[in-house]
Parts: sequence; C-alpha cells; structure tokens
Amino acid sequence: LAIRCKRAASAPDAEVSRDELYEAALRRAGWVIIDSLADLFEATEAMARARPMRGERLCIVGNGHGVAQIAFEALQRTGGTLATLDKESTRRIEEVLAHPIKRFNPLALPANVLPAQWAAALATLLADKGNDAVLTVCSPSPFATGSEVAEALSAVARDSERNVFTCWVGGASMQDAQRIAGRHGVLNHASVESAIAVFQGILSFQRNR
Repeated sequence: LAIRCKRAASAPDAEVSRDELYEAALRRAGWVIIDSLADLFEATEAMARARPMRGERLCIVGNGHGVAQIAFEALQRTGGTLATLDKESTRRIEEVLAHPIKRFNPLALPANVLPAQWAAALATLLADKGNDAVLTVCSPSPFATGSEVAEALSAVARDSERNVFTCWVGGASMQDAQRIAGRHGVLNHASVESAIAVFQGILSFQRNR
C-alpha cells in the first residue's frame, strides 16, 4: 500500500512527470495507491479479506442513478472493465424488482428498493458467469435502513466465491452498516474511490505477483 502525497503547486513540470511515473510503476508492481492515512487502514483490511479474482470484470449496483454513476465514473478513471450480464440475469433482476430497468451495468435500483430485493439482485449478479466481482453502493434511504441492507447483503456476499465490495455512502449515518458488513467478513468501504482503488489493487497484485 502507498499513500499519494499532494504535490506542491509550484512544482515544475518535470516533477509532475516523475510522480506519474512512480505511481504507474507502483501500480504495475501490484501496489494500491490511496489518498489518505484514514483510507490506509480500510485498504489494509480489505486486501487481507479479499478472495482471489477470476477475472477483471466488475458489476456496479446502487440504490439510485447518482451513486451508481459516480462509481462507474470512478472505475472509468482507472481503466476498469464493466461486466456484461446475460439476458437471463437481466430478466431475473427485473422480476425481483418488479420494475423495468433501462441499463444493467451500472445497475440503478429503484429508490424504494427493500433489503430482500437488494439481496436477490446481488445473488443474481454473482451467479452470472460474465461477471467477476460486484460493487454495491448504498446511500441512506427512507425505505430501508443501512443496517438492514447490510445484513441482507452480507448474508449473500459472505458465502460467495467472488468478491463483493460494499460501499456505504452517507458518512456517520452509514457507519453501523459498514460495521455490520465488516463483522460478517465482507469487504466494506466508506467511498466508491476507496472501493475501486482496492479492486484495482487486487487485480494489479494478481497480475504481477
């Protein structure tokens, strides 16, 4: 693990290029680059719990278009690969949600999604052979508490052979949910950037070990 240091504004262009070269070299060696000391502990725990990756395709699911899109853009910035779901998976997800879905990756769940629907959607994504890992992004909702969602997702994720990166967006209001996921041994993060960094770090490590 390596913490990215903020470069002084007055640094010459040569310094910028050198920093970028160092970071690229570290990534190729399997290092995870993080932005703060707080993220260091989260990333260390996640790397210890992560299962071996079978491939590099990620499916993103969130309760709303906003959080799902933010995670998608974070993956894009790191050059990540989205999974392509098969028709049977998309049919099952629409059946579970009783709601038409326009786009399945990133998958934006309806605002009134319940914990059981979260869990059923995750189980469907994990069963799809075109997918190697799942990132769930949960933000506060009046229809289900973060703790209820965490229990439902953890019941599915803890027995899966594939990695499930759970992300709990909402600061202090989602800390209990993050603790529940951690207690079940499920990968958990407070930001999508941290989750994507760990996901890419696991892939880099496996490519270069």
